[in-house]
Amino acid sequence: MNNAKKALIMARNYAELGRWKEALDALAPALASEETAHDALCLRAVCLLNGDSVFPQRRALETVESALGLDPYSAQAHCLRAHILLWLGRTGAALRAATEAARLDPDGVPTLTMLSRCQIKACRADDAWRTAQAAVEADPHDPAAYLALAQAARARRDSQEAERAYRAGLRLDPHHEDLVLGLADLLYVDRRQWEAAEAYLAAARINPRSGTLPKALGEVWLLLRTSREGWQRNPRPMDAPQVERIGELLAASSPRIEAAVRELLAATVEVRIEVDEALEQALSILGTLAKSVGAHLFDHPAPGALMPAFDHPMPEPIRLEKDWHILGMKADPLPGASYHVNLAAAGLRYDAERTAEYGEQFGTAATTGTDLLLEDGDGRNFHEILRVVHARTTRLDAAYRACADALSAFSGRLEAAQDQVGAALRWAKDAVSQLEYTQEKEAWEEERHQAIDAANDAVAWYEEAEDRCVQAVREALRQLRAG
Repeated sequence: MNNAKKALIMARNYAELGRWKEALDALAPALASEETAHDALCLRAVCLLNGDSVFPQRRALETVESALGLDPYSAQAHCLRAHILLWLGRTGAALRAATEAARLDPDGVPTLTMLSRCQIKACRADDAWRTAQAAVEADPHDPAAYLALAQAARARRDSQEAERAYRAGLRLDPHHEDLVLGLADLLYVDRRQWEAAEAYLAAARINPRSGTLPKALGEVWLLLRTSREGWQRNPRPMDAPQVERIGELLAASSPRIEAAVRELLAATVEVRIEVDEALEQALSILGTLAKSVGAHLFDHPAPGALMPAFDHPMPEPIRLEKDWHILGMKADPLPGASYHVNLAAAGLRYDAERTAEYGEQFGTAATTGTDLLLEDGDGRNFHEILRVVHARTTRLDAAYRACADALSAFSGRLEAAQDQVGAALRWAKDAVSQLEYTQEKEAWEEERHQAIDAANDAVAWYEEAEDRCVQAVREALRQLRAG
């Protein structure tokens, strides 16, 4: 092997390491040899573009045109020329150069992907899509072809196809920086911020010098901060007037259930306080690290809207004076209204849904960037804290749902019992009215007693349902505290 070829190989090795100046210096013998001059000129253009030279695009373009002077049928040189012209903003000239490169090398992934890029820039997205598909068909194992396909799909505003292309390329090369960054940007635009943050972190791990780490940590911090702000409003804190109404709604139907629910809600406050404190710790750890690497943190996320569950006016139950003494009762044995109980259940179910929503976000944060050491000086670990937060919000969700389910079941039984008591009251009144006009008083008195028995059965149903509801709420409280 002569000195010119050795010099070209050495320069390529330097270029692969990103040592552009050393690559340029090593090229001198290869540039002087007619045998290697073309390839050396092409490599010199690449080094000029990536190095610290003055006016790199202009000098690189002159170098490539010199290479084309030596070999006007070089697809590599035409492809490089298209790249430089695209960089200089000469889209039409770049498209012509890329078209020529693809004509000379119709099955080459580099020439096809460059043509696709130029077609995107020239507002020919459909052509770019077809060209990128041809690149994939030419070599289905080249990640660069899938990058071109993803970029063409995005130009066509087809985010699903773009994501599929990015992920297909990453299956071939999980460490392809442009694929990872492209996927991250796509996910971010699609408002899938947690997935985007994980992708940005992956890009930062691939190339720590890319400046992606500050952006990624800043994004994760803002997402967690925004989630925490939302969590502090939804589900509602115990001092919210809507929560106090849960007790008011239940009091008329069952003071025992009201007391059990209030005890459960008091326990949820304790868990919420623990979650708030843990989130503050996690944000402090992440914020300190993010600032240390130059991330800009936005201290005031946009406020989210509080969605109260009890802002719908409900009619008060109609209270009629009834002759309860006919059933041997001093007053209505089943006061209250089932729809009030259902409204309280709906409020708790709303809190469960919001808790699950934010709990899922905290759980996602706990699995984002787990291979990064996020720990403060006292040994508090960011991901471990968020795993605890996720576990606690899961417990809260289960407690809210169990309580809501218990109230819904009780409401159904209460409504059925009230219907039967009402029917028994009408039955007894009919029997009493007959006693004034008939000689068969014993028979009608028996009817009245049967109505009384039916009313008492309904009250027994209610009491059994009340017991089951109280037990279910207390079991939810036990599970909450046991966790």
